[in-house]
Amino acid sequence: MPAGFLLFALLVGQPRPLGLDQAIAAAEAGTRDVIRAETDLLLVDIDKARALATILPSISVSAGAGETFLNQTIEGRDYEYKIPGCQGGGPECNTSPRAGGTYDFEYKGYYDAFSDPVSQPSFTLGISGRQLIFDGGRWWAVLSRNGDIKAQQIAGLAIARSAARLNAVRRFYDLLRAKEGVKVAELQLARAQAQLERQRARLAAGEVGPDAIATAERNLAVDRVAAMQRRFAASNQGRALNLAMGREPEDELEIEVPPAVKTATAAVPPLVIPSVTELIEIAQENRPEIAQLKAIIGIVAHNIDIRKADRWPVLALIASYSRSSRRPERVYGDPSDNYAASIGLLFTWTLFTGGAIEASVTEAGFEMVKARAAYAEVVRNVKSEVLEKRQRLLILIDVHANALEAARASRRARTLVEAKAAEGKASALELRDAEILESQAVLSAIEGRIEIEVGQAELLRAIGTPRL
Repeated sequence: MPAGFLLFALLVGQPRPLGLDQAIAAAEAGTRDVIRAETDLLLVDIDKARALATILPSISVSAGAGETFLNQTIEGRDYEYKIPGCQGGGPECNTSPRAGGTYDFEYKGYYDAFSDPVSQPSFTLGISGRQLIFDGGRWWAVLSRNGDIKAQQIAGLAIARSAARLNAVRRFYDLLRAKEGVKVAELQLARAQAQLERQRARLAAGEVGPDAIATAERNLAVDRVAAMQRRFAASNQGRALNLAMGREPEDELEIEVPPAVKTATAAVPPLVIPSVTELIEIAQENRPEIAQLKAIIGIVAHNIDIRKADRWPVLALIASYSRSSRRPERVYGDPSDNYAASIGLLFTWTLFTGGAIEASVTEAGFEMVKARAAYAEVVRNVKSEVLEKRQRLLILIDVHANALEAARASRRARTLVEAKAAEGKASALELRDAEILESQAVLSAIEGRIEIEVGQAELLRAIGTPRL
């Protein structure tokens, strides 16, 4: 196979690094809370259909067919008629009791005359309908409440996506921080290995004793342990990011370093951070938690109207049409023949419930008090969160600036110590201390830049917008 084709196959087979935007999109689409919120939003349409069913007419149809089998014994009475003057069947015997003749009879008790098996088929058809005319405004309140329920679920979905977005950002940068820690640990490990080689060369030259070798080997072992711990932490953060995106924890994961972190050892470009007043106004307008509480207040208000509707009567139009016969053609044939139909108004008014209706209305009023208190508390909490996240972001920018200065100073110090060590004027311990301090300072600068990115994401979530 030509080398070009082999290289192309290897590149195609390699997984592409995962960017921050891709991680956020995966988290917003695949996490449990987001899927649950999306499902709850879809269920709102079902509730709307149920609410419309209250005012729309209802029609029901029933049909039946059956057969009744009977086998009843018919009982008779046994009489012996005696007609006066009747001797041997003469003309006088033609006199009949039914013809008005006179007779005598003798009762001889009961007897079973015959058994009559009977089959009786039956067919029925019925149609009934009901149309609500007036119910004290209940149906309109139920239908209007559905709009507030939908607004509540939309806000709930926005809250779930916002939380998933921030969690993805945090997990992404946690993994990036861990990977940068691995790089620094591996760099320090390479330096410890190089220092051990230098000490061995100096031992061969008779410049140092065996204790210098022992110290270098101990330092190398310590750095190996630190590197292993850093790799383990990076593996844990990779699993956490996979879970945040709704993926399997063991999936392979390679992330793309954002441009802002690639230049972590450079000064942060000026950030335009709005004033506190502007941020609070944006938060009050866009924060989904506030919108959700507004919707809940609307729901409670409609609940009060629904319970008040119990004070009013209910008026409905009802109609029915039915047919029945022993013959199916008279039931399922011409509808204008052999039927019974009715139409009328049904008026229902519950005049006394022992105070249950008023208690229910009062209870709903207290629910409104609690909903308004919850709304006021959420508004205060949002203000506090905006103040906290803005102040934290400003502090993180200053911390990163100081970390950059510390990294530059540590680099200069390490360079000077290296030069002295080359001249034999600095010990191996001094060189190692300088190298460790530089590694820690560079890592702090990188972590500080990462914290700025996370701080910006937290501030954006606090004001309820994906970007300023």
